[in-house]
Amino acid sequence: MVRVLVAMILAPTLVAFAWAGFLGIVVLPFMLAAVAIVALPCFLIFRKFGWLNWWHAALVGLLGGVGFALIESGRDFDQFVIPNTVIYLAVGLLTGCLGWFLGIFRNSDFPNVSADFPLSFLLIVPVIFLMVWTHDFLERTRYTGRVVEIVIAPTNEQSGEALVELVDGDVVSARLSNTWPLSMVQDACFHVSKRWSVIKLGVVFELLAPFGVDRENCVPS
Repeated sequence: MVRVLVAMILAPTLVAFAWAGFLGIVVLPFMLAAVAIVALPCFLIFRKFGWLNWWHAALVGLLGGVGFALIESGRDFDQFVIPNTVIYLAVGLLTGCLGWFLGIFRNSDFPNVSADFPLSFLLIVPVIFLMVWTHDFLERTRYTGRVVEIVIAPTNEQSGEALVELVDGDVVSARLSNTWPLSMVQDACFHVSKRWSVIKLGVVFELLAPFGVDRENCVPS
């Protein structure tokens, strides 16, 4: 049990500094909190059922990553599926797997766990490639364009909608917050982002911030 507890501290420490460099000292307390809240209780429960294979640890790590992603998305669950979510899942997955190798694999306290290297662990390779592809797919793409019409005015309770003519000539419907007065939005040039929407199960556009240039071209200098 001591080795498991050491692994639960060492694994997130190694992953935190490998992922964030010197900023790992900022990330580490949050990862250790996730270990205390998620990993340790899951280990105690799983041990009773004999669920101590590497994929059990990987699933627990993924669960911790989901928790971080939910915290970041806050009340706006529509923005749950973003590149950062994939990063949190990957960090959780690697932490869980590393913790298993450090704490459970070939640990005499768990004789029912095979001492042979699990060839099934190689399944991690395509999973990592899938995560990299998904991260690139979800990466927000930035555009610029001019707001040609405010279709729905935003309120404090919900976002509005505006039609934006992008610099390539396409006209798209974009999400509009109430950050700026409508007088500053109509005909103004905006940076526009494209992301994946959980609610709409598709790509949506959002107005990010206005910038001051020739309104006819809307090309930032």
